[in-house]
Amino acid sequence: MEEENIEKRNISGGRLRAIFAYGLIFVLGVLTGNILGAGNRDALKETANLISQTGKEVLAPLASEGVSFSLPLKKSTAPKTKVVVPAVVPSPPKIATFSAAVTSSVAATTSSSAPIAEVASTSPIAATSAQIGAVENPQASPVQEPVVAAAKLLIFEVQITGGPGNSEQDFIKIYNPTPYAVNASGWKLRKRSKTGGESSIKVVPEGTSIASGAVLTWANSKDNFAATMSAEISSTATISADNSIAILDGDGKIIDAVAWGGGSGQFAEGSPYPMSPEAGQILRRKTGGANLQDTDNNAADFEV
Repeated sequence: MEEENIEKRNISGGRLRAIFAYGLIFVLGVLTGNILGAGNRDALKETANLISQTGKEVLAPLASEGVSFSLPLKKSTAPKTKVVVPAVVPSPPKIATFSAAVTSSVAATTSSSAPIAEVASTSPIAATSAQIGAVENPQASPVQEPVVAAAKLLIFEVQITGGPGNSEQDFIKIYNPTPYAVNASGWKLRKRSKTGGESSIKVVPEGTSIASGAVLTWANSKDNFAATMSAEISSTATISADNSIAILDGDGKIIDAVAWGGGSGQFAEGSPYPMSPEAGQILRRKTGGANLQDTDNNAADFEV
């Protein structure tokens, strides 16, 4: 009986020594892993785990005797990779706008006494088809040629006599060389006599517009001469030798002028045309290519 107890104690002592040896190896492995780099540390940990597993198998018979043993393992310090899933942000809805509706809203804001908040709440979709068509097709509404209030008109032709017995058969033709219609309402056609005395020939009636490339004719009204000339304006005024004439706008500014003969104190641009037209002759502006010549010098710009 005593020999049996001695044998059991020897067996228990052998197992304890084995446990001590395994524990010492594990501790040495952990210490070595702390000294070495992170790459070798993982290999040592695998060895320590193997030793721990072997120790558990050796100590399994002791579990019934209440003996337990565990080997502490240090957790890996390698950083974990954090996966970030980007949030899906929905795109803002597109809002259709019509410039025609915006124009209508601005007009409503200007003319209406309603608060601005009420006007701004108008939906752009409420634009009428006519408004949208006007924006998409700029030619939907025809563009009217503008009437220019102040522009360069040119004296084109002048006749001062029709011959013996027809000395009052006088006419003046005025030409519009601009690309636009000219509103000549209230403009003045005036003359100066041989001595420089000034008087009116005709004030252009209201509503008179001279189209681009068109001519406005004044003629003396005696013996129905203006009608035979198809003149747009007429009066009983006359023009004679050594006179001058000018066109003045509504502000009294001289637009064009021409003088002929040897009068003094005349309306003139540059030098007067040196001679007065005779019976049946017409003092006419020269042409410069496709246009009338206008060098602001009567002597150079006119001929008989």
